[in-house]
Amino acid sequence: MQLAHSELIYHPIFLLFNISHCSVSIFLKRTVTLISY
Repeated sequence: MQLAHSELIYHPIFLLFNISHCSVSIFLKRTVTLISY
C-alpha cells in the first residue's frame, strides 16, 4: 500500500520534471540557433 502511495506522489513530480527539462532543452536550442545566426 505504501509503495502505491509513493508512486502516486512521485509520478506527477517526475512527469513535471521531465516536461520542464524538455522545455529547457528546447529553449537552449532556440537560443543557440539565434546566436548562431
